[in-house]
Amino acid sequence: SSLPSPGPSQRPFGAYLATRSACIDSVHAHIFFRAQATDRPNFRHSPSGMSAAVQIPSSRSPVQVCRLQSNPGAPVLSARTSASMDPSHASRQSSCQTPSTKVRDMVSTSSRWPKAHVLLVSRPDDDSHLRIPGTAGHPDTIDTFREAGHRVHFFRASCRCQGDRLAKEGQVAELFGQTTRIVRNAAFMPLAECSSPSSSSSSSSSSSAPGDSRFVPTLPPQKSVLPKLAAAPATGVVPGAQRQVVSIAPLELARALTMMRCWEKAARLARPGSQRLPDRVTPIFPGDRLAPVLILEAGCRAPSKALWEAVLKAADELAGGVEDLVEFGPAGSYCGAYALAPQVSGRLSTYWEKIVAGGVGTPQDVWRWFQECLGLKSKSTPLLTPPVQGLTPTIKCPIKLPKPPPLTPAPLRKGDVKIYLITLPHRSDRRKMPLVGSDAALTAMTAAGFDVEILRASCYCERDAFEARGELGVPLQEMATPNRPLHWVSMRRYKGADVKVGKEEAAKLRAVIDEHYQEGGGAERLVDSMGGTDGVEGYIVDSNWPGATGCAISHVRALMTAALEGYSFTLVFEDDAVIPLEVSWRRGWCTGACTGEICWCPSAWAACVEDAVDLARRAVHESEASKGKHPGLDVLYLGTGEMFEPPGPAEGLLAGEGGMLGSLRRWFARKTTHLQCAMPGWVPRRMELGGLTELGYTWQAQAMLYTRRALDDVLKFPLSDLIWAHDETIPHLYGRMPWNHRYLDALREVGWTRKWVAAAPSDADSMGWVYQLETLTSEAEHDLGLGSAWQSSNAEEF
Repeated sequence: SSLPSPGPSQRPFGAYLATRSACIDSVHAHIFFRAQATDRPNFRHSPSGMSAAVQIPSSRSPVQVCRLQSNPGAPVLSARTSASMDPSHASRQSSCQTPSTKVRDMVSTSSRWPKAHVLLVSRPDDDSHLRIPGTAGHPDTIDTFREAGHRVHFFRASCRCQGDRLAKEGQVAELFGQTTRIVRNAAFMPLAECSSPSSSSSSSSSSSAPGDSRFVPTLPPQKSVLPKLAAAPATGVVPGAQRQVVSIAPLELARALTMMRCWEKAARLARPGSQRLPDRVTPIFPGDRLAPVLILEAGCRAPSKALWEAVLKAADELAGGVEDLVEFGPAGSYCGAYALAPQVSGRLSTYWEKIVAGGVGTPQDVWRWFQECLGLKSKSTPLLTPPVQGLTPTIKCPIKLPKPPPLTPAPLRKGDVKIYLITLPHRSDRRKMPLVGSDAALTAMTAAGFDVEILRASCYCERDAFEARGELGVPLQEMATPNRPLHWVSMRRYKGADVKVGKEEAAKLRAVIDEHYQEGGGAERLVDSMGGTDGVEGYIVDSNWPGATGCAISHVRALMTAALEGYSFTLVFEDDAVIPLEVSWRRGWCTGACTGEICWCPSAWAACVEDAVDLARRAVHESEASKGKHPGLDVLYLGTGEMFEPPGPAEGLLAGEGGMLGSLRRWFARKTTHLQCAMPGWVPRRMELGGLTELGYTWQAQAMLYTRRALDDVLKFPLSDLIWAHDETIPHLYGRMPWNHRYLDALREVGWTRKWVAAAPSDADSMGWVYQLETLTSEAEHDLGLGSAWQSSNAEEF
């Protein structure tokens, strides 16, 4: 009787409010009594036969999610408030009210829908939206979204490289959130598979009552509108079958692939905090407070701010309305600008697999297939001009990039550790154990309390655009909020990289390298021509390695983003990192079941990160306690790769714990590692941490831990104005005798004055704790049972 009468916008939930109130009243007293007794803002309780997750909100923080489930076997979903989604509200404490009042408030807030999520899609090789006013991705337009109270999510589109693979090979591995899966080109699919899959995947929703709109309706089987083409004989079809030839531009295939990724992202936005889609149909309750999702390609244009405000208003009005979809371009064609109603985001978590199974075709075909699968009611409101498609990365934009905004980091998150995994989406062969990019390893690190994120690496498309234009605008964050502005930077090569090297200068550089870098083989090894004829001339640009530029941009994006978000430590992994079994045994990370050359324990990755962070934190604390007398630490190398300057004395930078006795124990552990590995059933003990050894000029990029001091410098330069090969960039900041005088001049010009301090764990062998898979494979002279995972991404097949 205390519930408000449902208005027109609430009628879809009227039946639920009438039938569910008794269940709420029967459990709220016990739940809230326990919540108040524990005095915790987040409370989880699972009585027999009922699982519940309830958030006690404060008076200034409305309920974001409140879920009750009657299935005792279903996973408990955590409740969230807007404070958990917005860091500025994190310090607010929960208030205690009477149970009856609190439940009534939770239900009544369901009528106040939140603002729409704005999903801004931009191609990594196209920064024209930052240059052209009026586009969806222009900073002024983003400020309009923020002023209206919306959150803007930046979404990197699938690139032309992915489209090329779909066009030539018929399939490609793609990242959907944190999950890698294979997506196929419909033109390569057998006729039987090109038709839509049956709706059996939605059988878990068949128990919903007819007309009960809180559950996703079961749709009748649909026929795919994608081209039904016979597959090539290589795909398993009977030889001799005729195959139609349909040519779709790679950029169009990449655009269609991006559409599917956007829908998966929209489904996850409907379930805040989830990195993956649920494995079962999840009912949509009024307390879920799902928001509309506005999806815009960054190149969409509107001539005035008023039109963008009209677009936002139309998206907000979808909440509780009749239509499921509003298109902001011409009716009947895919325009790259549309808004999805809240109920559509809920359905996507159920029907997304069915949509992807239909294959990739033209954007128009995939768009019609999406609407048919979900049975959407749509309307067209042509307010925007669709983006221009088909531009190549080598086309220069006549409009210059505006000056990037000042980089203002968020308040420091003391003790927080950010882990980035840099990977190319098509390298699915590297997303498996025992590599760091496997789901098991990422899950283990997340369970250990670390913030883990997969970073889509910058590819050749981005490198080509960078080379053609001389600079490339790149957004750094994944989200801008009303309290957090957009941060983007202009990636540029360091000053002097474009000046041709003469024969006299090249000879002097080689002489300096031969004199000071004899430890690593001198110029013969350091200035690697990569099988070509270029020497120093090309090495000062991209180290004669085609992938060096994209790799450097990826690392810079990770470091600057972590610095802006206020993390104390940032660990950057490349996807080919592995832990040798010998190291894992000696450190006590392995559970004792592994054999061969590599440790296969997912928990070993969490233990490795814990030990590395403990070492780095000890060095930082000792520097602070000594008031600057101790040099501190900027970067900790978890693997040491190739050394061109000899390291300092063992534990010379930081002494190990336990004094002389501890050093003897660590020495004995190193000597007995092989004996322990050979003893069946032996479970090693977690070894105590040693100290730190200072490094000289060292090649390695697959596992590096940066402290806050280094992250502050990265923003101060900024490092985005100093793009070079990352293997050479960081050593020039700490090396005893950096060899590229041009890079040193560029560093000093942007304000670099403090020499960095780099170190490695003293108890490690000559290669450190973490190896590059290619190094272990070359030593073993076979692929270690991991197939092509060891091959470089510059190899022809990748």
